[in-house]
Amino acid sequence: MEATQRLLARRAEEPTTDRAIADVAARNKPVIVVGGTGLYVRALLYGLFQGPAADPVLRARLASDALATAGEAGASAWLWQRLEKVDPVAASRIDARDERRLLRALEVYETTGRPISEHQRAHDYRSVPARYPARVLGLCPERAELHERIHTRVDEMMAAGWLDEVRRLLAVGYGPDLRSFAALGYRELCAHLRQEISLSETVERVKKQQRRYARRQLVWFRAERDVTWYKAASWVDIFAFGAWITGT
Repeated sequence: MEATQRLLARRAEEPTTDRAIADVAARNKPVIVVGGTGLYVRALLYGLFQGPAADPVLRARLASDALATAGEAGASAWLWQRLEKVDPVAASRIDARDERRLLRALEVYETTGRPISEHQRAHDYRSVPARYPARVLGLCPERAELHERIHTRVDEMMAAGWLDEVRRLLAVGYGPDLRSFAALGYRELCAHLRQEISLSETVERVKKQQRRYARRQLVWFRAERDVTWYKAASWVDIFAFGAWITGT
């Protein structure tokens, strides 16, 4: 029971973005949301679907089953495998270490009898009204310039001690199995430190990986609603944008 409570506590809902936005707005401050994936932006602006309310008893049972079967170290993998059997589409989109989202997807399936991916497909974000008045700006430089900036950024990160950072993290017991190590480049740097690939090959792999990620981002956001595109940040009328944010 104690292990189950620890698992649920780790995955308990943090204060939601909606509550944070309401708190800032209540103090008459402009709200700027920073970070998150393309799906996060879409969910924030247009919602995902009207799912069932959280069921703490069901979540506790799922967490307990995961811990009893696979132990605390393997609980998230067990949850992912269970989700993969009933909703392979959702499983392909959720990191196998993201226990909070795995529990939610299984909860929706257990509660409604339908996969969460099916609920999400039925929600047409292109036609629903926006949940907040928002300005979404997209930056899309020419491909050659974008690639050059990606390469320069990777070189600067390496020069600033990225490899030493990873070496120190490994030395104190952190490892590639952690979710944080799934960030772009960390697994390649770990492979180099295990002497599996040369440093030059590592850098080239990281650059290629980041070019691919940038391409996926552009494909995603070009399909989004109400994005105003610019070739560079310098093209944005920052004074007009600031006036819109502050309402002046």
